[in-house]
Amino acid sequence: MLSQVNDERGAPLFENEGGKLVPGHYAPAMPVLRALFLGFARHGSRRDDAASTRPQRYRGDLPTSPSAWTLDALLPILRVFQSLPAEPRPSRSTLFWILTAFRKTTGDRRDVVRKVWEMLEGRYGERYMVSQQRLRSLREWLYHPEGLVWEEGVESVAEGKREADGKGEAEVKGDRSGRKEDGVKGGEGKREDGE
Repeated sequence: MLSQVNDERGAPLFENEGGKLVPGHYAPAMPVLRALFLGFARHGSRRDDAASTRPQRYRGDLPTSPSAWTLDALLPILRVFQSLPAEPRPSRSTLFWILTAFRKTTGDRRDVVRKVWEMLEGRYGERYMVSQQRLRSLREWLYHPEGLVWEEGVESVAEGKREADGKGEAEVKGDRSGRKEDGVKGGEGKREDGE
C-alpha cells in the first residue's frame, strides 16, 4: 500500500518526465503504518536471526517469513512515517510499537533505539512521549546508567529490577487485599488437611 499505484477509476493522474499522464501512488496513512510497525514489533528479527539455521516454519514468499521483518525492511517505513505531517499526532501506542519494532529488529541495541526515540521526541515533544507508562518505562530502559534489561510484560523497569532482586510478588507476604498468608501469591495458604 505504501508504494502501490492508485489506478482506480477516477484517481488523479500526474504528468511524468515524458509528458505522459500516469496514475500516482496511494498516500500512506497512519493506520497502515501502525499496522506495519506492529507487525515488526511482533515478528521482527535481527538479520543474523533471520538467516539462522532454525527450522523454517514459513514459506519464504509470505510476509511472515522471518527475513521479511528485519531492520533493512523497517528503515524505509520509518522514512515514510517521517514524511507525514506532524499533525495529527500518532497515538502513544503507535509510538510504542515503532520503538518496539526497532528493539526487536536490532536485538535491543540501545544506540539505535535511542536515535529513534530522540527523533520522535523532537517531533512530538517530551511531554507527549512520556505521558504513557510503557513509554516512560522504555525511556528508563534506554537512558538508565546501569543498563537494565527490558523484560516483556513488566510494566516498568523498576518492577523488573525488583523481581530480579528476588523481591517479586512470590516473596511478598499477603495479597492485594492485605491478608497475610504463607507467601503464596493470591492469599492461598495451606489446605485444612495440613498440605
